[in-house]
Amino acid sequence: MARLLYPILAPQQIKAIFVNLEKGRELGKKADFLLGYRFEDHWEEPIGHLKKKLRLP
Repeated sequence: MARLLYPILAPQQIKAIFVNLEKGRELGKKADFLLGYRFEDHWEEPIGHLKKKLRLP
């Protein structure tokens, strides 16, 4: 729904919207599934380590 509404509500940002959608898809393909990850069990780990572990940029 948002994919259809945002270009209508902000036509001057159409190009940026679609660039960001594509970027998000690519990041999503590379990263691990984050909804099942228990972040509360890893508060003490350095963020750099977690990002590498979860394959996040």
